[in-house]
Amino acid sequence: MKSAEKLLVGTLALSCAVSAGMAAWLVYRQHEDERAIQRFFDLQQRLAARATPIRAMSGPGETGYTCTGKNGFIYTAPTRSELRDVCSDRS
Repeated sequence: MKSAEKLLVGTLALSCAVSAGMAAWLVYRQHEDERAIQRFFDLQQRLAARATPIRAMSGPGETGYTCTGKNGFIYTAPTRSELRDVCSDRS
């Protein structure tokens, strides 16, 4: 083979290898994204399962309400209706 043919074959082989590597990387990233989405939904379900009912609490001269929200945070509010969107309202 002439050196020009060797250069052409080498260039084609290199471009094929780069293309295959890029395709493999894109497939890998897609699978990583799918796993991340699944982990997010699993975490969301675990946090929602830990939500606690709204409970009344009393302090000196006032009554308030508290609960653990569906996102895992503890919320307090002066009225029960303010907590209905973030907490489980089961009694």
